[in-house]
Amino acid sequence: MLRATAGCRPPVDAVLLMTSPVVTEQIARDCVEAGVKQVWMYRAAGAGAVNAQAVDYCESRGIDVIAGECPFMFFENTTFLHRLHGVVRKITGRYPRLSARGSCQAAH
Repeated sequence: MLRATAGCRPPVDAVLLMTSPVVTEQIARDCVEAGVKQVWMYRAAGAGAVNAQAVDYCESRGIDVIAGECPFMFFENTTFLHRLHGVVRKITGRYPRLSARGSCQAAH
């Protein structure tokens, strides 16, 4: 799937996945092959695109992964609902933070 991006200039270095977890693992392999440096596995409700094997695969190959967050809760000028989501996650201690490697990890 991402193999078609190999000729893009500038090269693709980040990907936002909004897929079923079933296909995320194959897309993770495509990302490695395409030289992608960051993968965001979107999740709003349910499983979203997150696949534990795909996260492990990407991280073991040096790709920074954000697994399971909605990008809109990080934007400054976003809707009230998205800002509220971010605030609630901060209050409950579940707001993602960067790991030492630069990957975004959910707080536990």
